[in-house]
Amino acid sequence: MKEKSLATLAFLLLTSMPCIAQEKHECKNNAECDQIEKCDKCKGEPLQKKDKKTIMPSFPGGKSALVAWLRSHVKYPAEAQEKHISGKVIVDIVIGTDGQLSNLTIVESPDPILSKAALLTILKMPRWIPGTEDGKPVRVKYRLPINFLPSFYEEDVPHIWE
Repeated sequence: MKEKSLATLAFLLLTSMPCIAQEKHECKNNAECDQIEKCDKCKGEPLQKKDKKTIMPSFPGGKSALVAWLRSHVKYPAEAQEKHISGKVIVDIVIGTDGQLSNLTIVESPDPILSKAALLTILKMPRWIPGTEDGKPVRVKYRLPINFLPSFYEEDVPHIWE
């Protein structure tokens, strides 16, 4: 009789103890489980995470409008032309929830003259269409390359902007 009650007590203690964990996950029954292996609470089936719908910010009119805007507003500095300085300036910008640009940071530039020209150009940009996450506007960091190549600003010479 004592053996049966001890065995029953041991069984109850073992099954009522929390799972020994390597990591926690959320179970289908919304209980928190510490066990990676299957347990009585969740049967080893973690709850599926809901995918958030994310839309990146965009320039009004899209990428082709951005390229056209840059072509008409980027001014190749005369000093850079005289010194034969050209190249790509990469700028990180933050597009706010209202589409306003802020936190302009030069990531890469062949010369400070071109960096200044790129920043002055970006400061003249119209507001962007803000990015959204689950339908709500969010701030998004965006990397914008601006090419300063002499042929880029000559109207007769086609140039592919990437």
